[in-house]
Amino acid sequence: GVTSRREQMAKRFLLALALATLALLVGSRVAIAQNAQAQAQAQPKAPVITPPSLKTDSPASYPEQALTDGVREAVTVTLTLTVDATGKVTDVKVQTPRGHGFDEAAVSAASGLVFVPATKDGKPMPSRFKYAYTFPPPPGRFVGRVISRRGDRPIAGATVVLRDGSNAERNATTDAAGAFRFDDVPFGDWRVRVHAEGFVDEESAE
Repeated sequence: GVTSRREQMAKRFLLALALATLALLVGSRVAIAQNAQAQAQAQPKAPVITPPSLKTDSPASYPEQALTDGVREAVTVTLTLTVDATGKVTDVKVQTPRGHGFDEAAVSAASGLVFVPATKDGKPMPSRFKYAYTFPPPPGRFVGRVISRRGDRPIAGATVVLRDGSNAERNATTDAAGAFRFDDVPFGDWRVRVHAEGFVDEESAE
């Protein structure tokens, strides 16, 4: 009888200990889950940023100073623009100075740009970013006169052929003064051939 009671008491003690341990484990899991949820709620949400976009362009012209200085290639000027919350350019700085009037032309043109402003969570905000102006060389004009080798008289009605590097050709006919003219000639290497009745064809590189 005494042994039986002791076994029953031992079983009850073990059962109570097991229930207490289970309660501690469940309580710990609930506490961990609550702590994780609280931490997730406490972390700030990342803002949604939308970059600015061009609304009104402001083209820049190839500067006359560059043409006077003999510059004929394409030139790029990189700027840093500061734009306010209304999309207006408030400051322009040159990042890659190129000289020959290109920097001034880029800054002047950039002042006229208008942007859709950047936004943060849907609200307009100021921004600063890089913006580049590329100046393609303007087309030129090729003019001349065809005269006899002695230079004593102009040759009217001669055919002048202008050929570019891809062998595309343009033709002109000399007038009574032997003059010819080609407009909108892109910068580059050209070959010129002159054909006139009674004369040997002449060809040269320009």
